[in-house]
Amino acid sequence: MENRRKVKLATTSFGHLWASSGLRENLDRATELLEEAGRQGCDAVCLPEYVTVLGWNPTDEQVIATYEEVPGPITERYGALARRHRMYVVGWLFEREGSRAYNTAVLFDRAGQIVGTYRKVHITAVEQARFGLAPGDSLPVFETDFGRVGMMICYDDYFPETSRVLALSEADVIFYPRLEWPYETVGEIKTRARAIDNTVFIVVAVMTSRSMIVDRHGYIVADSGHQPGVFTSGVDLDAHLILTKSAGTDGPVRYELAWPRVRRPELYGKIAETGAKHPIWADIVVDSRGNRVSNAELRRRIGGLAEE
Repeated sequence: MENRRKVKLATTSFGHLWASSGLRENLDRATELLEEAGRQGCDAVCLPEYVTVLGWNPTDEQVIATYEEVPGPITERYGALARRHRMYVVGWLFEREGSRAYNTAVLFDRAGQIVGTYRKVHITAVEQARFGLAPGDSLPVFETDFGRVGMMICYDDYFPETSRVLALSEADVIFYPRLEWPYETVGEIKTRARAIDNTVFIVVAVMTSRSMIVDRHGYIVADSGHQPGVFTSGVDLDAHLILTKSAGTDGPVRYELAWPRVRRPELYGKIAETGAKHPIWADIVVDSRGNRVSNAELRRRIGGLAEE
């Protein structure tokens, strides 16, 4: 009998009405969601971005106070839940490493061990100006017992190169923690397009809006609506879209094997060109109070977390 890779994936949402008293309550709610995913027998579950800070209206200084090293107390909690329920967990936190800080997703295996981390590579102006975050510098893909997985975070979705690089690195599933959808319909369209273009499953976990799981054909197979909770889908990672010769191939072929054949990387150089200095790395930024400050002053305020 054919050994097919059938797995149960889960996404989560805190719901659009979420409000809390602080970090502890947010982490307790995250724990409840992971426990529920475990009770449902999920193989892998994804938590949203900003899971530690959204809902209790912290000041910028209080946000910075939540930064932790990896491993640390927050990741130990995630790891313990992964181990208890024998499932993969994608957790999120603000990570501190030395004098730098990152927007980080962490992948845990079924034994609760850290498989790897992903640091958001496309940092918004707000994250840089208010929280002193530095961008990551890689797009890793990790091996699991059901396939290869990559991660991206929120603003990364505005850059289609992100998911394409993960797909070219043979990711089967992309886990995608996200804060919110500024324009929900546009967000849905983009996510479904990324899945179709790259023939990957995408698990989007949105903190206070609509979470979903999209299959490699662009169909939404789990959808939170705007409700809090855990939302699951059993997927077959070996179910493939077959193209016929009339679809431009030389015979029946799996779609994810067809599109790499006709890529023309030699024509895509413009994508990789380094252009003008991006405005989020300008020498003058605007802080949370609307004041124009230098990067040097910003670094002084937050203890040197954002070095150049």
